[in-house]
Amino acid sequence: GIHSGVHYEQIVSGGLDGNPGRRRLLDVYGDSLKHVNALMNLEFGVGIRQVPSHMPHFIDRRVLSEAQSRWAMHFDATSSHRFRHSEDMQFSLTYMYWLMSAKRGRTVREFLREMDVDGNGKLDRLELRLACARVSRGVAS
Repeated sequence: GIHSGVHYEQIVSGGLDGNPGRRRLLDVYGDSLKHVNALMNLEFGVGIRQVPSHMPHFIDRRVLSEAQSRWAMHFDATSSHRFRHSEDMQFSLTYMYWLMSAKRGRTVREFLREMDVDGNGKLDRLELRLACARVSRGVAS
């Protein structure tokens, strides 16, 4: 999940209580969030992004590979740092917003597997109607 009600900008601006005189809560980690957000702004446009919760994440290796290919130089630099660095690629923020924002095509097989809600390997009448509705709205791509 995402920290509910806590926006990225609130977190990196000096504290959740809005007190700029307080010691920065995130230091290098916060700087790395700003770095990834700047890359996201260039790629997908300016937006308010929330920081994903600190928890286990299920990932699709193909999706992660797409993001790593897009920002290979930045991921290589992150891997070369012995300690946290202000220009590190933050995995969860990068992955989540790449997944939500990147335009990626799906194969017909991937689309049909997604429409097979009950997972029985074939589309029943309701699943077929869902697939038709998605295609007619242009959501299939």
